[in-house]
Amino acid sequence: MCVSVYVELVLFNNFAIDVMLMIATSVVIRKRISKLRVIAGAICGSIVATIYAVAPKIAQIAIKVLLAPFLTLIFCKTDGIGTKAKLVDYVKTLLCFCLLTYFTGGVAYGISMLLNVDVRSYWTVGLVALAIAICLFCARVIAQKKGISASLVKDVEVCLNGRKIALKGLCDSGNLLVDDVSGLPIAILSQGVLKDIGNCNADGIVSVKTIGGEFDMTLVKTEGICVGKKNVDAYLAISPQTFDGYDIILQNSMF
Repeated sequence: MCVSVYVELVLFNNFAIDVMLMIATSVVIRKRISKLRVIAGAICGSIVATIYAVAPKIAQIAIKVLLAPFLTLIFCKTDGIGTKAKLVDYVKTLLCFCLLTYFTGGVAYGISMLLNVDVRSYWTVGLVALAIAICLFCARVIAQKKGISASLVKDVEVCLNGRKIALKGLCDSGNLLVDDVSGLPIAILSQGVLKDIGNCNADGIVSVKTIGGEFDMTLVKTEGICVGKKNVDAYLAISPQTFDGYDIILQNSMF
């Protein structure tokens, strides 16, 4: 009975820690991640972490090396056009996830030293919870600074119907739109740009809430949206409104 409770606690604690670390990673990289992917990754992470305690030495080394790359593949879908761009996006996400993991562990150890308590005692859950809270706060600060440092309007190139169209894009950290099926980001295109683009084949409808109200917008699949050196596979949502000073509202993972 005691062993069963211990295993359940280990599973739950590792599941909660993994979920918080994945959320912190998504905040830093400013990417909306699927809840199902996070849950699947956290379940795998908690099971492997529980097995780690009774695994042989060689298996423990393999887990230490491979667990983070494996979890990153599960919880975060890579963005970009082409294998190289997707690989770069994956490596950035992996590095962020690993750094936040080590940062959380370092904070928990530092707090235990400050309070003169054993990290392996009953204080463990509280220490880790506090460390994760600090980690999430720091991740939020980093994300905000990245958003502020980005220029408000950027030059954007949209590839559509075999054409490359130069537009002015508004960097909107509040645009978190993603396609439910593919998980691709969605940028919002001004109605006034349609005359320059011509006819587009609709790929669906998305409901968007804005300050001006709630609208059902037509979705159009692009061959890519290039913002600076970043090229992202994405959708366009055609707004019924015409924007002033810019042509397209970028999703927050695009800049």
